[in-house]
Amino acid sequence: MSPIGSHAMALPFRYRPVLGALMDSFGRRIFLVWGPALSAVMCAWVASAPSVPKFIAYRLLLTLASVPTFSAFRASLADLADRTTDEYTLINQWVETLCAVVRIAALAMVGMVTPRQCLRLSAVMRAIACGIFAMGTTETLKSGDRIPIPWHRLKNPFA
Repeated sequence: MSPIGSHAMALPFRYRPVLGALMDSFGRRIFLVWGPALSAVMCAWVASAPSVPKFIAYRLLLTLASVPTFSAFRASLADLADRTTDEYTLINQWVETLCAVVRIAALAMVGMVTPRQCLRLSAVMRAIACGIFAMGTTETLKSGDRIPIPWHRLKNPFA
């Protein structure tokens, strides 16, 4: 694995507690909408004029934009269906299956499209996801369930 990939894989572990605190304070929907929007803009930016520095920045920023989206999506599912129920387990299995199908389809496209075309297609798909989340989701975390940001915990998320 490349150093870029290693940093991109390790980064979510460092800031996931911070994201959880922010989602519990501000709600889930904002992360569901802005995550795909930010990643669509980044894909289009790199596709416009690819370069190694842009790609490195893209990989790191994509991680920062994608993890909140998946975390918010899973938190929304947990808000709608209790984590201890079979319904929640079934929904999670369907989500994992859908993600696996998308990954397999992406791997099948290797060699059929250029990297630039792949980035353009990714930007379009992320923009569509942003639109779907913006129009089709409601806030699942009720305002009474929101908790203030635990600033003391954010200074050292591993404490």
